[in-house]
Amino acid sequence: MSLKPLSFPSPAPFRGSGWIGTVARLAVGVVLLISSLPKLEGPRSFKQTVRAYDFSPEWLTKIIGYGLPVLLFVLGVVLILGMLTRWVALLAAIVLLVLSVAVIQAAARGLHVSSGIFGVGGLTPSPSWALPVLLTLVLLAAAVFVVLWPDTRLAVDDYLARNDWVEQPSAKRLRDPQGRAKYEREVAAKVRAATVRNRFLGVGVAVLTVVVTLVGATVLRSNAQFRDVTSVSAVSPLHGVTYGKDAAATAEIYTDLFSPEATTFAKSIKDLIAKDVPANLLQVKFHLVAGLDHSTDGSGYSTRAANAALCAADVSTDFFVKYHNVLVSTDKSGKLVRPTSQSGRGVADFLRYATEIGGLTDDQQTTFRDCVQSETHKDVVAQLTESASKAGIGLTPVVYVNGTRLASPSLESLTAAIAAVDAKGPAPDPSPTPTPTATASGSASASTTATVKASGSPAAS
Repeated sequence: MSLKPLSFPSPAPFRGSGWIGTVARLAVGVVLLISSLPKLEGPRSFKQTVRAYDFSPEWLTKIIGYGLPVLLFVLGVVLILGMLTRWVALLAAIVLLVLSVAVIQAAARGLHVSSGIFGVGGLTPSPSWALPVLLTLVLLAAAVFVVLWPDTRLAVDDYLARNDWVEQPSAKRLRDPQGRAKYEREVAAKVRAATVRNRFLGVGVAVLTVVVTLVGATVLRSNAQFRDVTSVSAVSPLHGVTYGKDAAATAEIYTDLFSPEATTFAKSIKDLIAKDVPANLLQVKFHLVAGLDHSTDGSGYSTRAANAALCAADVSTDFFVKYHNVLVSTDKSGKLVRPTSQSGRGVADFLRYATEIGGLTDDQQTTFRDCVQSETHKDVVAQLTESASKAGIGLTPVVYVNGTRLASPSLESLTAAIAAVDAKGPAPDPSPTPTPTATASGSASASTTATVKASGSPAAS
């Protein structure tokens, strides 16, 4: 007689249900474990994916972003071990159901975010929902099967159940009152022992799960914090790169340098910026974000390109604009700089673009090279990306003019917005001199460091 205390009624087992349940249990456990690993490695990126789903307040987004990866890891390990199989499978089924609902609602709303169920996820122009939803529902069905038929093989529960076995005596002994009474006492003793053991085991696993999840989430939150950033004054983790003096019109432009739409837009407004900024009709804040890093096959092109552009700002904001113009268009050979494949450009390419622009002293070339090679501004890019994520900015380009977001960024809409603001603003004060150069010590003239807090814009919030 095998005893299984602390369980609720389930359908009668059928031929092969034990081994089918074993495969289902291991499949769910392994997938949960594997899917947790990239989330544990990139908690900040996963939190941004959760935020992009736009279904939870910020406090809940942080709990999910830091807590869910650890919970998935714990559930995966416990399921693989086969401990408290039914209850852990039930919790896994609930988690998978919530994830399925989240993905389906995001697909229904047309959000540009990949699922993040089997990886970190993130922004993407053309998300594919069918396969993630299908796989999640298959896993959900497997978890439900284990809940209904939890008697699986190769499990801690199976081992303990075998120890609960009480050999049934012969028919002759059962007919004897003393023999039957002894047998019933043995069964009762096994039931009591198994009940106490399973209670301790259940409480222990539950407490361990909660503690590990809380501690793990705390560690992930700590790892996701930004370290102090030392940067020249032309580069700000809040405002990006500010180009031009205070003006009646301030444009905040969010660009991911791997986005074809963003780079096409940035290329289209080069002449407008070159004309309006020196005329003091416009001040521009360039926010270079890296929301598409996950789409670059591990090369991290969005971050590396943004870092190189910010390194150019260490030389001067004028050089930054020239370098940025190259990154969004073509090099001297006419080759499109934004990669069309996922591999991206290398350090040698980023250094070559600076050489092709020219005009750098030996010291400036050294400063730029060291900055690109060591990815000095990698954390600044990460902070700009996090700020954009908090502000609800998804795919780029996104443009704000004096705090008002352009519904559809284009050269025409930006030109019209600037003209409307300048018509009501103070008279411009054109500058006949180039924008001053930022120094390595962090000092710069007021024209490179001045900021306009446009009420309502993400950078000012």
